[in-house]
Amino acid sequence: TVGSGGLGAVWDCGSPRPVAELRHGDADRAPLLAVAAFPDGDRVVTLGAGRTAVIWSSSTGEALQVLDLSEFGEHTVVRVLPPGDRLVTGVSYMFEEPAVIWSASDGSALHKLRHVDDTIRILEASPCGRSVVTAGRRGVSVWSASDGRVLGEFRGHPKTTSFVAVSSGGETAVIASLLSEAIVVRDVCSGGIRQQLRMMDHVNAFVLLPDGTRAAVFTDLDAGIWDISSGQQLAPSEGGGGTMVHDAAASSNSEVVVACSIYPVKRATVWEAATGRRLQELVGEDGWAPAGHVSSTATPPCAV
Repeated sequence: TVGSGGLGAVWDCGSPRPVAELRHGDADRAPLLAVAAFPDGDRVVTLGAGRTAVIWSSSTGEALQVLDLSEFGEHTVVRVLPPGDRLVTGVSYMFEEPAVIWSASDGSALHKLRHVDDTIRILEASPCGRSVVTAGRRGVSVWSASDGRVLGEFRGHPKTTSFVAVSSGGETAVIASLLSEAIVVRDVCSGGIRQQLRMMDHVNAFVLLPDGTRAAVFTDLDAGIWDISSGQQLAPSEGGGGTMVHDAAASSNSEVVVACSIYPVKRATVWEAATGRRLQELVGEDGWAPAGHVSSTATPPCAV
């Protein structure tokens, strides 16, 4: 989780207290904007308002690598590309700033992903790390993570597009909007619509599970796991609806979903993906703003 004052924390889902604290500079410095976990669970990366990204040891909180983002504006999103040798950052407040793929070992910028005459507003990575998907005001693009070339582009989606994802194989893109009750599943190669998932209310948070066949969706009225091929709900999430969920993530083995909410308290809730059963609640100290991704090991869950 990340919060104000340059502070973050790593949690074990079996414990109510963090296992490590991350101090991004002095505690009175600019807040942390984003966090992501590496697939092995041994490292996490945080993105600070001071235009730096820091890779940390999950167990000790030691800073291992610092990335300088000053050339690319103030990025607000970071994702780890499996197997963990690269990162992608993006979504700047500056017009037409690119997303950037970085080397996690030496901190060098490898590829720049730029929308022509458009701002990158949303950024996600495929679970296998082969693709990156971005969305702007004019459409959605899927990129090759290895060389930065465009694999597919989709136009005609609303400017309010708020959630995008791409499957592990890179063949399917999933697109949703905060102001829409439908989630659209598209074929990356042809651009055709494969399926539409109809919700009871506007989508607050969404995550495509790494297995590429299911999605966790949260609205104010309901929450659950959906089959993206059939468009049917597979399992409702216990107590998931009406909790002001604003961010969600899935474990790398697709067994666990974590959703972060800010009302009535700031907390991260862990669900079992197969059944929707609530497993754990992580409530941060005053000032924490839970957000981020989950990494899992062979045992159940994971650092947030």
